[in-house]
Amino acid sequence: MADMEVLAPGGHQHLVGKIKEQLDLKADASLASAVEKVIENQPTAVLGGDLLTASDAYAAPPVALTVDGKSTQDGTPTSDAPVPIESVEGVELVMAGKNILPNDAVDHYTIGPSGERIKSDQYTRIASANIACQPSTSYVLSSEQRLAFVSIGMFDIDGTFIERASKNVPGGSATLLKFTTPSDAAYLIVTAQPKNTDSTPIANAFGVWTCQLERGSTATAYEPYASTTAPLYDGTLRSLPNGTKDTLSLTYLRPSTREGWAWYSPTLTQAVDTLDLGSQSWSRISSNSMILQTGRISTMPNVSGKTAVMCDVYAAQNSASELSDKHIKAQNNYNRIWVRDDAYNELTPADFKASLNGIYALYPRATPVITTLDPIELPVLPAPDATVWCDPSTGLRMRYVRDMQIVIDSLNSEIERAYAAIAPVESTTAKSNHAVGDYLMLGGTLCKVTSAIASGETIAIGTNVVATTVDAELASLA
Repeated sequence: MADMEVLAPGGHQHLVGKIKEQLDLKADASLASAVEKVIENQPTAVLGGDLLTASDAYAAPPVALTVDGKSTQDGTPTSDAPVPIESVEGVELVMAGKNILPNDAVDHYTIGPSGERIKSDQYTRIASANIACQPSTSYVLSSEQRLAFVSIGMFDIDGTFIERASKNVPGGSATLLKFTTPSDAAYLIVTAQPKNTDSTPIANAFGVWTCQLERGSTATAYEPYASTTAPLYDGTLRSLPNGTKDTLSLTYLRPSTREGWAWYSPTLTQAVDTLDLGSQSWSRISSNSMILQTGRISTMPNVSGKTAVMCDVYAAQNSASELSDKHIKAQNNYNRIWVRDDAYNELTPADFKASLNGIYALYPRATPVITTLDPIELPVLPAPDATVWCDPSTGLRMRYVRDMQIVIDSLNSEIERAYAAIAPVESTTAKSNHAVGDYLMLGGTLCKVTSAIASGETIAIGTNVVATTVDAELASLA
């Protein structure tokens, strides 16, 4: 990995110290901001979220990954209307480049002003699948060709329509639509009408029309959509509302014999367990004959309330002296789960137990079960623009190798601006004294003093100053 480290991390601090020493402007805020970016810079960086995007990725496999478990319910369960618990299962890692709009469409419609799907019998309209997006983020949709009409529907995590961005494209124009996602946006649907008279097949529809959806506010050169999928784990990863969750962690192990690939050692941490309520020993509570509770669950920690349990039949309830009908909760201090169902008031504990067969609850383990899985391979990240997510969607953290040339170029620009903001601006006649090694701006050019200059003395490049750049100064200090 040495060829990727244009500057070693320790070297940055040395350079920063030299720059600060030579400028002697340690208290200046704008320089401090630029300097901090240098100090914090490392050959790798960490991203986290459901959708990860990087613009400085090096073409290498990720250094490490952590995938979070996630369990959700689409509504509140009751014994009359159970709601299954949906957990992440069979998770895969998906990597794409800057263009996140798949080539294939999935249907023939466009998104209307209120989120309605306006169908097309003539197949002149095309619609994408759901595309994960980041909230409060700028995106741009572009095409080298004219799409008569484009509309982008934005939806929250529950699939509720939020708003639409749309544009009628004049004849003879290329397509360009800029928009910013709302703060609660989770995914987009891109729809388009390529031309008023053309019928467009679904297969490769957006690819044929060179459509590109990318993060940012400036359209860049078209890059065909391409993605790579890597299976990570074929089991179930669960979570609870209190934040307890299973995790799958992958750390870089060693290069494989396949060029461009690497082996990873996955570690599965199971912090959530599944309980079949019918498998427990039940007894009545003397204070309320309608409430029955499990025996102690030795593997459950000291937790309490509705956030520590999920059930597919009974709604979770906060800790209270008396549990409501059709509810379940985790009991503090006793490592028990309580269930109340008034319909079973007359049942014996044995009959109540039998009635709970096949009813499941998720609860936290007192001690997570950690398992080392067989090594797996991961592909290289697209570079320098990479978009990474999991399918099914869940929380992901990734440490990746940064392209240090991109990083350094960006840092140089930051320091260039700091120099311009800090270095005294002079005309050909000096307004103050300058010592050898000082920097000043002369006619928009960064200069370094080579001979001491007194106030009132003429400043001339080649006589008492030399023109320079931040790149040149950094190189001389290295």
